[in-house]
Amino acid sequence: MRGFSVYDRGAWMALAACADTDPEVVTFFPSREEDTTPAKMVCAECQVRCDCLDYVMSLNARTPGVWGGTSEKQRREMRVQRRLAA
Repeated sequence: MRGFSVYDRGAWMALAACADTDPEVVTFFPSREEDTTPAKMVCAECQVRCDCLDYVMSLNARTPGVWGGTSEKQRREMRVQRRLAA
């Protein structure tokens, strides 16, 4: 993690592994029927995965697609766990 501010979206996005990934090969916005594993595999090797996850979680809204190695469903579960822990 490089520790970019969630407001420095352009800075970390330029370094993201997905920026160099062919969307015809790996989709980061799969339909419900599509597997998220290929996108998550790209995220697993990404140097700014944590910054990406911090950013999408800071939006505090339903955001489709794979961000920071997580699906929309996983992020929703993370938000519920955070609320329960608070």
